[in-house]
Amino acid sequence: METPRVLEELSKASFEAMARRRAEAPEGALVERIERWRHRGGCFAKALRQGDLSVIAEYKPRSPSAGRLGEFEPEEIAERYRAASAISVLTEEESFGGSLEYLERLRGRTDLPLLCKDFITHPYQLVEAKAAGADAVLLITGLLDEYELQSMREHAADLGLDALVEVHDRAELDRALTSGARIVGINNRDLAAEGHPIDTATTGKLLDGIPDSIIVASESGLELDAKSRQKLRKLNARGLDAVLIGTELMRADDPAPRIEHLRRFGLSRRKSRPPAR
Repeated sequence: METPRVLEELSKASFEAMARRRAEAPEGALVERIERWRHRGGCFAKALRQGDLSVIAEYKPRSPSAGRLGEFEPEEIAERYRAASAISVLTEEESFGGSLEYLERLRGRTDLPLLCKDFITHPYQLVEAKAAGADAVLLITGLLDEYELQSMREHAADLGLDALVEVHDRAELDRALTSGARIVGINNRDLAAEGHPIDTATTGKLLDGIPDSIIVASESGLELDAKSRQKLRKLNARGLDAVLIGTELMRADDPAPRIEHLRRFGLSRRKSRPPAR
C-alpha cells in the first residue's frame, strides 16, 4: 500500500497536533466526557438510512484548494445546516482551520449526528473525538493497512462511534469491506494523481457489488447544481444512501432550503444494489 504524499503530510500534521493535546489531557482525563455521549451510539448510521437521499453537510473554515470558505461560528453552522441529515466537522487545524473545540461547540447547539473528519491514525484521536461529542469518525483506507483499519474501526465501535471508511478505488474498497466496514465513503477525488482531479464516475464504478447491508456515501464533486442532482438521483436509484457536500454549502447564502430540496430529490425508496459479479 502506497500512501499519497498529500495524505502523508496531512496525517503527520494531524498526528503532531494530537500528540500536543494528549500531553495536556491524557486519555484517562476524557473518560467522563466519553460516557456523556454513549447513549448516541449508532445515530449517524441510522440518519443515513432514512430512505431518501441523506445529505452530510460539511463545516470546514478553509481548504487547501479553495482557501477561506467563511467566517461562520459553530453556533451559526447549527442553524445553517439544520435541514441536513448529519454534519461533518473538519477538525484538522493546520490546513483546514478546524478544531475539536468547534465540534464540541456545535454539539452543544444541535442534536444532528456529527462526523469528526480528520486524518486519524492513532487511537487517542478516536477517544478525543468521542469526548468532544462526535457520533462518527472518518477512517481513510489510504492511511491505514488492513490490520490498522480493522483495529481502529473496532475501537471506534467500542467507544460508541460509527466509522465512515473512505475509499477511492476497488483495492481500497476490498480492504474496507474485509475490515468489516459498515459505512463506506467513496471519495471521487484522486489524491494520488497530479492536481488531485475529481471524477464523479468513481462512485458509480464502485457502487455495484457493495453489499446492500453496507451504507454508502459519495464524497467530492457532487454539489447542488442541476447536473449533480440528476447524477445523484440515478446513483440513489442504484443504492447510494448519502452525499457529503462542503464547499458549496459553506459559500451559500442560506443552505437550508437547498439541502431540503436535494434530500427530496432522492427517491423515496431506493433499489437494492445488485450482487457482485
